[in-house]
Amino acid sequence: MSRRISELESALDTKLFYRTTRKTSLTTQGEIYYAELLKALAGLEKANNALQQVATSPKGTVKVGLLPQADYILQNILFRFQDLYPDISLDLRTINNGFLDIHSQGLDIALHGGETLDSNIVARKVLELNRVMVASPDYLASAPALNSWKDMEQHKINAYRWPSGDVDNYWKISKDKTLKVTSHLISENMGLICQAAILGRGISFVPALLVKSELSNGKLVHVLPHYHSVQENVWLLYPEIKGISQVSRLLIDFLCEEVKTLS
Repeated sequence: MSRRISELESALDTKLFYRTTRKTSLTTQGEIYYAELLKALAGLEKANNALQQVATSPKGTVKVGLLPQADYILQNILFRFQDLYPDISLDLRTINNGFLDIHSQGLDIALHGGETLDSNIVARKVLELNRVMVASPDYLASAPALNSWKDMEQHKINAYRWPSGDVDNYWKISKDKTLKVTSHLISENMGLICQAAILGRGISFVPALLVKSELSNGKLVHVLPHYHSVQENVWLLYPEIKGISQVSRLLIDFLCEEVKTLS
């Protein structure tokens, strides 16, 4: 013990104890050092307890940026996450560009569709989307025949407006082939574009995942099925590992695993 104390005094270049043959007592510097060490030990204990609490009952808030209509696709997954971790709050926000909005809105996690950008943001591909041309049986029954792409000129088209402001009047159906359409209804809300088709308002070109149940129950029909859209990737973005909280990490891992069940 005496040797360790001497080593500490040497490292600090400060005398911490008065020593006599009968007793040892703290110097003024020693008393100050001791008081500060007590604070440091209390802080360390508090930190250890906080980590233990997070491990057993995680608490905190995760700010998540979702692309338009992604909340509809992911809502059940997000609800299951909160059922699993009832003390974690989710702050869900609609965004247009994950790489830009993750910074401007101070998000912990963000979804992004399309091309990725070079940055210090981690991008993990979580989903592959294919779009399909759909219409309701009632619409097809009353509209002109639809057997080829040229027949599309006689049909009402519901077109999506991208976050950039561009109208989706060019439908990319292969890597090298894009077909032009003339839109009758335009909306930046993909849910409305889907609903327009369900209600017999024309033909919509939408992610198959959004209309999966309607295609199964017959509310929608896949038209011109021999045309296949180019695959679109959806990415989960978040800061580098060292910059994320434990509760954010829990949600990231949960999403990466559960989103696989959607395709």
